[in-house]
Amino acid sequence: MRAEWEPDELIDAWTLTGGDWGPIANKAGVTRLGFAVMLKFYEIEGRFPAYREEVPQAAVAYLGSLVKVEPALFAKYSWRGRTIEYHRAQIRRVYGTRPPTEADEDRWAQWLAEEICPTETNRDRLAAALRRRCRKGARRAKVPLAPATAAALDAYLADRARRGGLSDARQLAGPLLATASGGRLRQGHLWELVRRLARDAGIQAWDQLSPHCLRHSAITFALDAGTTLRDVQDYAGHKDPRTTRRYDHARDSLDRNAAYAVAAYLA
Repeated sequence: MRAEWEPDELIDAWTLTGGDWGPIANKAGVTRLGFAVMLKFYEIEGRFPAYREEVPQAAVAYLGSLVKVEPALFAKYSWRGRTIEYHRAQIRRVYGTRPPTEADEDRWAQWLAEEICPTETNRDRLAAALRRRCRKGARRAKVPLAPATAAALDAYLADRARRGGLSDARQLAGPLLATASGGRLRQGHLWELVRRLARDAGIQAWDQLSPHCLRHSAITFALDAGTTLRDVQDYAGHKDPRTTRRYDHARDSLDRNAAYAVAAYLA
């Protein structure tokens, strides 16, 4: 967790929304503030803080102003005992999670070793990749394909079928996207592909790019194209619209101010 946060970043990431207030309502004083801090930290990092000093002071001050508790009282929030354990259990119920087991740790370590570490060694980016993986879990979703994307996919499958001696792409077995040998295309392969294409395109920071950069760009382009925040939130699969707003780099533009729409509507 980084220590420095700009005011607009605090508002985007640490603001308590409607659903957050339910479990906070019956708490008071240091317990109220401590729970709020643990709740938002868990939402952002996908884990609980290991020690009090890991929580940014700016975030404590901001949350204190929201729950009407003096931020200095956070120093009295007990890091051991029944209260914090109850708070952790309550927060896990909110997010539908559970404490990790040794089997979980072994499975994620293997996933990192096989799919991420061959192309990425930066610790922060490794942690971010694991958080995204854990948050998405095994959810299934229907994703519409633009005509050009569907045509490219059909062409790829037809060529793959032809090279495999098949007359129809529907006869293909195995993963949708495969390696030259027919194996499953792992995340590491995608990282290599993105970086190779970026390097060939002359992008100086090619070795810092990842498939998530393409996702980030797609979300930003959708917002810049005028797609509504709600539709982009659904497109990105974000639970909280504030997460989507972080991609809106032009949100402070006066040209997009709602005052113009209101004036035009009333004219």
